[in-house]
Amino acid sequence: MMIEQLKEFKTNKSLISYERSGINSNRSYGFILECSETLILFQNVFDFELDGLRVINTKDITKISQRKTDIFHEQILKDDGTFDNIDFSKTYNLESWKSAFEGITKEHRFIIIEDEIDANDDSFIFVIGDIQNIEQNSITMLGFGTEAEWYDTVTEIPYELITTVQLESNYIKGFERYFERKGH
Repeated sequence: MMIEQLKEFKTNKSLISYERSGINSNRSYGFILECSETLILFQNVFDFELDGLRVINTKDITKISQRKTDIFHEQILKDDGTFDNIDFSKTYNLESWKSAFEGITKEHRFIIIEDEIDANDDSFIFVIGDIQNIEQNSITMLGFGTEAEWYDTVTEIPYELITTVQLESNYIKGFERYFERKGH
């Protein structure tokens, strides 16, 4: 049932809100660019601004809707011209994390991978960096810290732990500009 609703929102290019109870207590907003039974690609929207792309597990969504508020916010994005900047043709093979990453690496050097579930313990995952290797059940990344210093070792992240992948976010773009200026 949910996949049909997701596809309808995608076809209609609707701004929607979604919840992922047990993962992130905040409601998130975006336009669905692609979806499958496994993964969803969103154009992320935050405070009336486009803030990159987000890939999440379809099974993690506990509620999805288009409320009156979302319709109103979508109209603001249209009136401001922001809506026209969304690339609704953007797509990746979302049948698995492996296939998604194979497409992502063709277009993006830096990404963020997160496991938001355990944000308050030592097993929390937040890696920003460069994909090094894509395996059948995991991805390996060379990450860097918040002061743009590359780590000495790579991090292997099993797909089963990933709750969110971010691309083209304002946070990532800031680091991309920094590395371009420094010649990295």
